[in-house]
Amino acid sequence: MTSTVVVTDSSADLPDGVLKELDIIVIPLKIKINSNVYKDNIGISADEIFKNVKEDTPKITVNEPDVNEIQDIYINLLSKYQNIISIHSDTVFCGVANKVKGAKESFANNKVSVVETNLFSMALGCLAMEVGKVAKSCNKKTKLVSLANNLKNNMLTYFLVEGSDTLNSKLYKELEEHNEDVVNTNYIIIIKNGKIEVVDCYKNRPKALAGLAKLAQERFLGSTKYKVAISYGECLGDALQLRESLEKEKEYNELILSQMGATNGAHLGPKAVVLTTYPV
Repeated sequence: MTSTVVVTDSSADLPDGVLKELDIIVIPLKIKINSNVYKDNIGISADEIFKNVKEDTPKITVNEPDVNEIQDIYINLLSKYQNIISIHSDTVFCGVANKVKGAKESFANNKVSVVETNLFSMALGCLAMEVGKVAKSCNKKTKLVSLANNLKNNMLTYFLVEGSDTLNSKLYKELEEHNEDVVNTNYIIIIKNGKIEVVDCYKNRPKALAGLAKLAQERFLGSTKYKVAISYGECLGDALQLRESLEKEKEYNELILSQMGATNGAHLGPKAVVLTTYPV
């Protein structure tokens, strides 16, 4: 029996190729559009979320899976693996970690270890990815959990979102408190201690992308090498422009580019670009 499997959820935005290569298991969140409920990236994609927003103004909500659904996933995995490391968020956008901790209680002998984070989108995905890489050659669960807990504290994520009344309601309220003219304003935000903070805002989209690149470049100034991850909504061109700006610096070790899933598309909107950096 293989030793340890890494589990995360569909807010992680990892590319399918990485998930398959590292055998990372994804628990799907639930997307509700009006009265219809879908499983993230199984019943609905981010593109379909954006299409719904363009054609109508639907009521979109994101819900965590039920505890019994998570338990069923764990039971199946423990027939193939000795241990599970489950890595999830507890933020204003996603509270999967609380449901996972509830599911864990049904399993004795510490078979399931939960790593709770304030990370979201590709930051969460990269944390699962780095632990998954080490898990391929390391059988010590305690070492893997320690790696996850150390790395999560060194990840920095900025979100670029365009103001719209279809954004997550908590996010919209926070943006409105910063600037009453929310619509068509581009905001750079961070999630700090589980709360949304506005770093800067721009009416001009290219300037907003330049501001996002500058924040990353400031982190590259020291001798430490960094990895970079960029996820995006329906704005691949903006993501590529950001990548091009960062490549001019050539101070990072690796860059991953991935379109966000339906969960984050519902929260952040089609114009979202998420930038994560962390030390190698």
